[in-house]
Amino acid sequence: MNKALFVLGLLLPSLGACSSVLPVETTEQAGVNTLNPGTKWQGPRLLLRLQDGQQPDSALVASLSRAGGLLLRPQFAISPNLYVFESRDRLSEAALANALQRLRAHPAVVYAEPDRAVRLP
Repeated sequence: MNKALFVLGLLLPSLGACSSVLPVETTEQAGVNTLNPGTKWQGPRLLLRLQDGQQPDSALVASLSRAGGLLLRPQFAISPNLYVFESRDRLSEAALANALQRLRAHPAVVYAEPDRAVRLP
């Protein structure tokens, strides 16, 4: 196992950020991807912190998808209001940066970042 991931796995639960994985209704269940239910989701994963009281229901997921210019679906919650979303399509770094910028401007989003591995020193 990668040393950085092992250390991260030890630290996050103690910080309370990952004490449990909360179930999230998927967009297929919410009806967002009903036109193409066999779609392969192979795009980047994004971390979206939502405003207090916001839940990734079908209306919000559709709104976020329109704002970011990409089809999104929630995967799971890391903590209350912090969700991992997956995008359907692969994106260039420039397209990902542009989508993140647009998502950050959405009124329901506190912050949006790519979900990437972090190497600890």
